[in-house]
Amino acid sequence: MFKRVHTLLVAIAFIRLSALCQSPSFESTLKTYKPWAFTVSGGGNGLMFGNQPWDVNVGTLNGDPDPIDGTWTPTNQLGWLVGIGGLYAIEDPIIFDRICLNLLGGKRQISEQFTGSYINQNTNTILSDTVLNTSRSAINIGAALSVLHAFTISPDVLIESGLGISYKRDFFAKTKLDSAGYMHQGTPQIQTLSLEATIGVGVMVWKGRFLRLNFTTDLFQVFKTDSPNNRNGASTIPWMMNDYRPYRVVLNYDLHVKRRGEKNCANPNHTEEAKELFGEKMRGHRKAKSNHKKKKKRRRDYF
Repeated sequence: MFKRVHTLLVAIAFIRLSALCQSPSFESTLKTYKPWAFTVSGGGNGLMFGNQPWDVNVGTLNGDPDPIDGTWTPTNQLGWLVGIGGLYAIEDPIIFDRICLNLLGGKRQISEQFTGSYINQNTNTILSDTVLNTSRSAINIGAALSVLHAFTISPDVLIESGLGISYKRDFFAKTKLDSAGYMHQGTPQIQTLSLEATIGVGVMVWKGRFLRLNFTTDLFQVFKTDSPNNRNGASTIPWMMNDYRPYRVVLNYDLHVKRRGEKNCANPNHTEEAKELFGEKMRGHRKAKSNHKKKKKRRRDYF
């Protein structure tokens, strides 16, 4: 319960910080460029707690040997990630100034090793000084919808934060479980629906073109597979012998489309109205009278 309250407080803090630091950082861009932008992304994704060993000790009260007494040591390997999507910049922002939708795909992988002793549940024998190895890799594909707010620190540099939701699923998974007879087998969760938090920095490389480096991690899992190995809170998912917290580091390139100029004489078009210099209201129905009559010579008086 405490971890869920902590997650909610973090989300409220993101919203509160954005509300206190409003800045029209995209006002100059929106004067000459459309609010829509095309985004391409690349980077890596991984699992938090993926390099943090943990001890497992399952004891008994009757003096029998412990069913499990050892240490699991995970090794997280950063996998590749690519994405495409779109971004919409809000002209009059209240809390958030951009909305992003991205389709993401990448490789997620981790390996784990157990050293210690355990009782083989199949043969009921004690295996001392044993080494177990497990590993898993999968192609993780999904979509993320986020709202962002930028804090401008110079005309070309910004810091941003945001919240979002994402749905992701594993495909083409490869799992190795060298743990026959181990009491608590791993239960990988192949799909997630989660609340995410993002923080990052960006730079305007050219008018209407931005580079943004973001770090995004899960804050809360809407649904989570029950596993006896769960130990790291509501933001994590069981993915092998332990539960881990997904994260990604992404470099985004945003390309806004330039607005077209207004239709005028300096920027002609090919409509029927433009083929005539004057419209009907400007044309008279009578011919103009000629004012080029010869003037009468003025008689001069001589004295």
